[in-house]
Amino acid sequence: MINEFLKELEKQDLSERTIMAYLYDVTQFLNWTKEKDSSETKITKEILRDYLINLLITQSMSTSARKIKSIIRYNNFLYQMGKTDERIEPKETLYYVNQKKESRIKIVKDADLEEFRKVIFECGNKRDILIFSLLLGTACRNSELINIKMDDISIKNSKEGYLLINNTKTAKKSYKRKIVLTEFLIKSIEDYLKVRPIHESNILLIGQKGPLSRIAINKLMEKYSRLANIGFNITPHMLRHYSILNMITIANKEGTDLSIITKIAGHSTPYYTETVYLNTIRTYRNINNDDTKYINLGGKNDED
Repeated sequence: MINEFLKELEKQDLSERTIMAYLYDVTQFLNWTKEKDSSETKITKEILRDYLINLLITQSMSTSARKIKSIIRYNNFLYQMGKTDERIEPKETLYYVNQKKESRIKIVKDADLEEFRKVIFECGNKRDILIFSLLLGTACRNSELINIKMDDISIKNSKEGYLLINNTKTAKKSYKRKIVLTEFLIKSIEDYLKVRPIHESNILLIGQKGPLSRIAINKLMEKYSRLANIGFNITPHMLRHYSILNMITIANKEGTDLSIITKIAGHSTPYYTETVYLNTIRTYRNINNDDTKYINLGGKNDED
C-alpha cells in the first residue's frame, strides 16, 4: 500500500521533501511493526502508544510527534481505502506529548539523583544503601519495600539470586512478583545482612525500634535529601519512576517487549503501564533537556 499512499500524497501537491518525510516515517514504523510481528495494516492506538514510547527514548518530543502524525495520516489513508476499520485521531495518541501542564509523574534530575546517591554511599550505612539500591534497582513501592521478608530473598552465589516482592496494590488477591537480582544488589543485600540487628521479625529492614515503617523510610529520604543539598525531598516513588525509566531505556536497547516491565513494576494492565511510561519519559525530558542517561542498579525480570 506504500506505492498507493505515495500516489495519494503526490495528488495533494505536497513538496518532494514533505512526501519523502512521510514515506520515511511510515516505512520506519512498518519495519518496527514487522520486528514486533504486527500486521502492516493493523494500526491501533495501543500500537502507536507503544511506538511513541520507543521513539521518545532516542528522539525529541517534536520529532516523535511528527513521526506519529505521519503514521496517523497513513492510517487515515488506509481507512479511506477500506483497508482498516479503525480511524485514529492525532489527539488520541499525542495527548501526552502535547500537554502544557506539568505531569503528575514526579521524577528526579540526573544531577540531583547523583548527589543523593553520593551522600548515601559516603555515609556508609549498609541498610540505607540497600534501601536506596532496592528502590532504584527493582522499582518497588515504599509499601512493598517495608514488607520484604528474609524468606523472599534467594541468593545462590555472588552472581545469581532473585527477590520476591509482594504486590497488593493492583490485584484483588495478593501475589508476589519475581525480580532477578544483579551482582550489585546481591552484594548490597549480603553487606547489610552481615550487620542486620538480630530481631524476632522476619522483615528484612530493621531499625532501632523494629521493622521500618513507610514513615521511617520517608524520613530517611528527607535526611539524605538535606545532606545532598538539592533543595527538595527525593521520595521513594521518585526513585520508582526513575527505575521504570531505566527499564524502558534498557528494554529499548535490547528489544525487550514492554509488557515485561509491566510484570516487574507490578502494574495492573499494559494500558496503564504505557500511560505511566509516556508521562515518565515526557517529564524526564522536560527536566533533563532531552538527555538520555540512566543509573543501572536493577535486574531483569524472571518471566516465571
